[in-house]
Amino acid sequence: MKNILDELLVIIPARGGSKRIPNKNIVKVCGKPMIIWPLIELVKIIDKKRIVVTSDDLKIINIVENFGLDVPFKRPKNISGDYVLPIEAIKHALMWYEKNIRKVKFVLIVYPTAIFIDSKDIKKACRLITESNNYSVVFAATEFIHPKERAFSLDKNNKLKMLFPKHYKTRTQDLKKSYHDAGQFYLCRKDILLNSEPLFNKKSKFIILPKIRSVDIDNPEDLKIAEALMKNIKL
Repeated sequence: MKNILDELLVIIPARGGSKRIPNKNIVKVCGKPMIIWPLIELVKIIDKKRIVVTSDDLKIINIVENFGLDVPFKRPKNISGDYVLPIEAIKHALMWYEKNIRKVKFVLIVYPTAIFIDSKDIKKACRLITESNNYSVVFAATEFIHPKERAFSLDKNNKLKMLFPKHYKTRTQDLKKSYHDAGQFYLCRKDILLNSEPLFNKKSKFIILPKIRSVDIDNPEDLKIAEALMKNIKL
């Protein structure tokens, strides 16, 4: 474990300007700015000097620095804004770090909304990616709350349309389990990022998280659910 932690860089993409939840990355959750929760877990096992928060927002930067991390740069305008993919800011942070600090072999991407992240899961991901060269990415996933085969949408006439009509009468217990990205973390080999390869590929491995720790915070309702769970899990 020690070897990979010495060869790893954590990157947290935390831009400002969220529309659905204003200042989402620093909104208070159980008394702390949201981004502080994943940082609390990360510093249990990773040196603060190996954690880079990339942000275009001075409020976010100040909060992170008050926590005790150095934020070495403000994210450039050309990789900020609503239409810039997070991967662009992540690659910029990686290249900056390797140019100015040291080279790394692995990158751990953590979202600032990952308030239920657990350092034990990070350790497990580190073991998986170092024990086998077959894995290029290890990430957190969770089981769909309800089978995706039961999903439906509205057609052009605003009428219900089953997405998987052949499974309309299939018993739930007979459907195959399916999973989705938990939106927490992605541990990957550096070259995957530099070569702009997809994180989800044949060499990806996922760790299954319990549903209670897999809330994706996108809107105010998600935030209320997450805070209610946090009060029972963390406090």
